[in-house]
Amino acid sequence: GAQARPVTRPELRVDATSAHVSRLEGSLGAVVPMGIYARLALSAGGGVARVEGESRRAARADAIARFELDPLRQRARSVYLGGGVTYFATEKERGRGYLALVAGWELKTRAGWVPTIEAGLGGGARLGVTLKRGMESWR
Repeated sequence: GAQARPVTRPELRVDATSAHVSRLEGSLGAVVPMGIYARLALSAGGGVARVEGESRRAARADAIARFELDPLRQRARSVYLGGGVTYFATEKERGRGYLALVAGWELKTRAGWVPTIEAGLGGGARLGVTLKRGMESWR
């Protein structure tokens, strides 16, 4: 089982970013294996941003490379570290890209899905909750 090749898996995300412009966004994405320890998380979605006291529609896209500390599921929970780029835009403002650094804690698999809590920096302080489709022997 541990020798089976990992496959691309779907991921659902909800992220809050606190900065000059605070945001709350939901997104869909995919986690693409790049080797035993590395995963590329690609996601895009939308939500709401608070700009100068008013709410605006917002868009977001991420490309984050994650380094898994326990890629073969030797423990029920695991940690990962990552870095990449994030892009934010609002309905009245042109978008802007930022470098992003994240750390995540993957919890026990439930009903085939792996819940994760993620914190980081990228366009401000960010906190996210994700659900990604799990695999039996790979993270």
